[in-house]
Amino acid sequence: MIHQYINNGYHIVLDVNSGSVHSVDALFYDVVKALSDVVADMEKPEKLTEEQKKILNQYEQATLVETRPATDSAGPFTFGDHKRRKKK
Repeated sequence: MIHQYINNGYHIVLDVNSGSVHSVDALFYDVVKALSDVVADMEKPEKLTEEQKKILNQYEQATLVETRPATDSAGPFTFGDHKRRKKK
């Protein structure tokens, strides 16, 4: 469920289901208003189609990032190390 209002010149959009609060520009505010008439509120989540599942899977695979500790030539860096290291 989406709620919209303008307060002190700010265009506010609330997503009640997720608890999100967005400050948006006037164009986006109008787009949300127009779409709210076309798209029904989802009280129950709809099942994803096979095409949507495929797109979601591609997105998830693309956003997987290998994480590793930050290192430099002297090894792992910890905050404050620059003060203790000897200059070469």
